[in-house]
Amino acid sequence: MAKNPQEVVFEGWLTKSPPTKRIWRARWRRRWFLLTHSGELPGQYILTYYTDRNCRKLKGVINLDQCEQVDLGLKLDERKLKFDHVFDIKTPTRTYYLAADTDNEMRSWVTCICKVCGLKSTSEEEEGKLTLHNNHIFIFILIYFLTSVLQYSGRIS
Repeated sequence: MAKNPQEVVFEGWLTKSPPTKRIWRARWRRRWFLLTHSGELPGQYILTYYTDRNCRKLKGVINLDQCEQVDLGLKLDERKLKFDHVFDIKTPTRTYYLAADTDNEMRSWVTCICKVCGLKSTSEEEEGKLTLHNNHIFIFILIYFLTSVLQYSGRIS
């Protein structure tokens, strides 16, 4: 993974959806994405996106520290929208839908994002998609909470 804030882990063109409330009304935009280390703490990464590959105008940032789940191989087919290689990035505040040009590009993006986020795969064969979850944070919080409750009640010392 990236060793310094300037090192790019992965980059390329993706087509990004508007916010969910406007997903069918607003225009999807083709953006140049960079997956980089955030520069704050080890293991923290961000996805930045720009209007062009020269990175002249920053259009947005997705904080991957907030990434809870990534879904691979989604299909969106609504009137004028037809994207075959769609994945999403779910955060507490928004789900980002991104479309790659090819299946290989989509899988490469998902692999890199999941690697930096520490996500593991779970297969949902009946739906034909791969879902990746960040369960280790929830388990840690649950164990911490239960340990605190048991210590408070005097059951463990």
